[in-house]
Amino acid sequence: MAVKNGRRWNHNIHYHPRILRAVPEGALRALDVGCGEGMLARELRQAVPHVTGIDLDAPSIDQAREYPDDVDYILGDFLTRPFEPASFDVIASVATLHHMDAAPGQGPTAGASRAMFAATT
Repeated sequence: MAVKNGRRWNHNIHYHPRILRAVPEGALRALDVGCGEGMLARELRQAVPHVTGIDLDAPSIDQAREYPDDVDYILGDFLTRPFEPASFDVIASVATLHHMDAAPGQGPTAGASRAMFAATT
C-alpha cells in the first residue's frame, strides 16, 4: 500500500472520488458491493444517510466492523442476498465484478448487476 499526499493510496482508492461524484443528490441508501474493510462505504456515508457494505470475506468484514461508524456491514454474497427491489439509490463497487460468478446474476439481482456493470464500464 502506497502513501500519496500523506494518505493511503492504491488503484482501488484512486476511483473513490469518481464514485462519490456520481452519487445522485438526495440519495438516501447506498450499497457498497465487495466492501472489504469498508473504506469506500465510510466515504459514501459522508454523502448518503444509510450505507450498507457487503463482502464474502469474513476477516475483511470483521476489520470493517472495528471502525466506529454507522455503516451496516453484511457478511454475504451480493448475488444471492435477498435485498428488496429498489432498496438502494446507489450501488457502488470497486474491483469486485471480476470476482463474481455471472450465473447467479441471472436471478433476482439481475437488474442491479446490470446497473453495476453499466456504472463501471
